[in-house]
Formats: sequence, C-alpha cells, structure tokens
Amino acid sequence: MIDYHTTEILPSVRKAIIKGSVAAQLEKEGRRWRISWNSSVASYQETFKLVFPKKFNDFLKERKCIKKVYALDLMSSPAMLSGLEIDGGVAIGLGDLSNTEFEKEMINKNIEYIYGNLLTRQPWNDIVGWLKRNKAEGFDLITCRADMIRAHIKYVPPNPTVYYDLLNRAWNLLDKKGGVLLVDIPKFVYTSGIHQNLIDQWLRRLEENQIEYKYVQNSALKLVKNANSPKYLPTLN
Repeated sequence: MIDYHTTEILPSVRKAIIKGSVAAQLEKEGRRWRISWNSSVASYQETFKLVFPKKFNDFLKERKCIKKVYALDLMSSPAMLSGLEIDGGVAIGLGDLSNTEFEKEMINKNIEYIYGNLLTRQPWNDIVGWLKRNKAEGFDLITCRADMIRAHIKYVPPNPTVYYDLLNRAWNLLDKKGGVLLVDIPKFVYTSGIHQNLIDQWLRRLEENQIEYKYVQNSALKLVKNANSPKYLPTLN
C-alpha cells in the first residue's frame, strides 16, 4: 500500500523551496507555468527510448491482462495520458484547465488533471486521494519530462534535496509489482547542485538496495519497483 505519511514535506526541503521555487516566484508575480498541449505518447517515447525502448501501450496492455492499469504524468497537461491504454490516470501541472471541453473529455476517461505546485504538499495529497478512490495500489507508469523546470530553471532551488524529495515521492506512488518511473534528465540538472560523481554514488546505492534502474547521462532515468524494493530511495548525499 501507499505510505500516506510521505505527503509531508521535510523542513529542509520546504526551506529550499521557499527560497527559490519557480512556482512560488511565478505565483507571486501573478503568472503561471506554461503547459505543453502537444505532448503525444510518441513524443514521450522518443524522450525515454534510451532507457525504456518498449512502447508504452505494449507495456500497459501486458499488465492490463491481470489488473487495472493507471498512469501519472508530472508537470504536464493530460494530453499524453489520453493516448494511453489505461483505466485511469492523473496529470499535474500549473495551467488552468477548469471548465474546458478538454477537461470534460478527460473526466470521461477517468483522467484527472490536478492544478498544483509539486513543490508543495497539496497536490501529492490529491494524488493519494485519487488512488484511494480508485482502489489502486499505485501507478503502473509514472513519467516526468520536467518541461516546467527547464522553462524556468533560474527559479528552481540549486539543492539536491529538492530533486531527491520529488523523485522519492514519485517512487512511493509506484505499483509494487513492476511499476516503472521515467524521468528525463536535461543538462541543466548537472549545474544545479547534482554533479555526476554524486549521481554515480547514488546509482551504486541503488544497486546495493537491489533497485532495478537504467540511467543514461544527459538523457533519462528509469526505476522499476517490485515487492522487495525498499520503501524509500537511497539519499543523494
């Protein structure tokens, strides 16, 4: 089951967020993060092909033979999810879709769009609530292309703790029977306090904890969760 207690943000992370979060800065200025409306399944597969060459829908159809399947897309509109063979899903972003035809279409597909800043607690609580309502153990596929961070990097705290917290929260929401987490790693990450030697140390810790992964520098990271996986990912420092 999901560890619902992880929706609480660590004080050290909150402090870093308050100092430099993009969402806090943009909301203070009365603006919103942009969201991509052209996020097709094919474009996501192209982003993650080096770490996950299998077609998303082939992966999901295999799992759908034995259970209902669900997907989560972080920092995006629901556009990509609408092309997946899923029983439901959640997308999180900072673009307002309320009372639009697109939102109504997604609701009919059991795809919920949550307007929220992932650097704060509420959207994570909302995701957990969605899983409870759907009686789901976790998501079969979680993706994050981080377009929002790339667009507003100057506002993101240069603190590895923030990145780790986001990654660990996503990990906690994965289904324990082979759920897959895909995160792209744009070049700017390596200048934001997360250096390659730190990543190499962390990858060794993944191996020590028997966590299945595939990592390609300047490209993407794949993590796979199973019944023997630890509750939390190894720390970055």
